[in-house]
Amino acid sequence: MKSVWATQPPVPIPKDSIQRIAKQVTADATKGKSVNVSRDTPLSVEGTVSLFLDAFTRCARCGIRGGFRKEDDDTVDFVAAVANLRATAFHIFPLQSVEEIRSIAGAIVPAIATTNAIVAAAVVQQALCMLGMNERASRFAAPQMVYVRRMPQVRRRPFPEVCGCNASLINNSNNQRNASSDSIHREGARKKRWITDLFLVHSTLPNPPSRTCFNLP
Repeated sequence: MKSVWATQPPVPIPKDSIQRIAKQVTADATKGKSVNVSRDTPLSVEGTVSLFLDAFTRCARCGIRGGFRKEDDDTVDFVAAVANLRATAFHIFPLQSVEEIRSIAGAIVPAIATTNAIVAAAVVQQALCMLGMNERASRFAAPQMVYVRRMPQVRRRPFPEVCGCNASLINNSNNQRNASSDSIHREGARKKRWITDLFLVHSTLPNPPSRTCFNLP
């Protein structure tokens, strides 16, 4: 498995170190001492392990399932500890403080909810377009592909009818495949067919174009 990693493979935290820190956290808990971890400064590896054990214990004692809230110190401590432990295993340094991770996680969760709402609205809109296809005077536009992008997805230019390359086509009528450029030209005389270069968005040479990107009438 080490050969498949483009960079240095992840290394787990030594088990002996975790057990040593766990014993110290348990001893402090029996004496009524809490884990002393600064929230505003980057955590060390030992501080991260201590915070993870303490936050896990606090979350387990609650016994109530709930969503992530950045105002909840218990869940924020747990997320911050897990994130820093993973960063340590994958050699991502420096580690971040609890407050930095609180701000990052607090921004990601609303962004996911907003994206889900946008996708749901697009699905409903296209469903209305499909329902109105059989109506003569529909107030909805024709169904179209919707991309969740910051910029509009513009259809790229079509290839000319005489294409100087071979292309693999799917013909639903006669199930013809691997047609050459000459056969494409002859078929185009009878029935105009276009192949768009949308595959340039999805693949790069020498990968073949995706079949889903073919624009066949």
